[in-house]
Amino acid sequence: LPIKARKRLVTIHDVFHLAFYGVYNYFERNYAKFLVNSAVRLSDKVITVSNFSKQEIIKYTGVKREKITVIYNGVDTNIFKTYDKKDLKSIIFRYNLPEKFILYVGNVKPHKNLKNTLLAFKIVKEEIEDLFLVIVGKKDGFLKRDVEILKLLSKDKELNNKVIFTDYVEKFDISKIYNLASIFIFPSLYEGFGLPPLEAMACGCPVVASDIPVIKEICDDAVYYVNPYNPMEIAKGIISVFQDRNLRERLIEKGLRRVKKFTWEESAKKHLEVILEIMKN
Repeated sequence: LPIKARKRLVTIHDVFHLAFYGVYNYFERNYAKFLVNSAVRLSDKVITVSNFSKQEIIKYTGVKREKITVIYNGVDTNIFKTYDKKDLKSIIFRYNLPEKFILYVGNVKPHKNLKNTLLAFKIVKEEIEDLFLVIVGKKDGFLKRDVEILKLLSKDKELNNKVIFTDYVEKFDISKIYNLASIFIFPSLYEGFGLPPLEAMACGCPVVASDIPVIKEICDDAVYYVNPYNPMEIAKGIISVFQDRNLRERLIEKGLRRVKKFTWEESAKKHLEVILEIMKN
């Protein structure tokens, strides 16, 4: 809103910078704390994207519960939808995709937990032949800030040969890659909402995800949950979903139903309600 506006409204998606305080240096920690607390204090209303994030904002800022409104994100089902795989041959060629692969979409900040995903995949690849791990993004961009992951891939040639980085992916191609994936893996340790699992569901891709409160809130029973701190458990989850056809079909069916609860139309409607509410007061 303009500086001279009579009312202020702020959206805070998560408070990762406060929850993972030890990851940052002294300046970064205090800057994040000042920024979040100032935004909350100076605003007439705070919007956040999950009940989990609401609790976290209260925990780290002390704001009154009634000042925060939860409005879920939505999924654009005009983009994220199911395709006939026969129509996706050009996508396979464009990104050099294998026939069978687990898909990871995200960066390598510590809370995204790619390291444990790679350790789990080391176990999985011994059980399932010709299965690859596809990571959306550039290899240099992903690895330059995570030395442990770089070391893991450089030391294990077999693992490195089974991991594919797509490089840059066009906006409308990501949904098609979801369609082609055997499983979508979302091993995050901390999220404010967790949109990628819903995108995968909308594309008919079964999801294996972290057993953390926010993912349970958003995904309910439409994903296969695993302990994100335990690579063996992540591996067992991937193997179970890959090998059990009935389980896969149930997850796909539940996912397609679950994603219908999250629309941008409903999100926009609720945002407008909050704006009208604060303008009245």
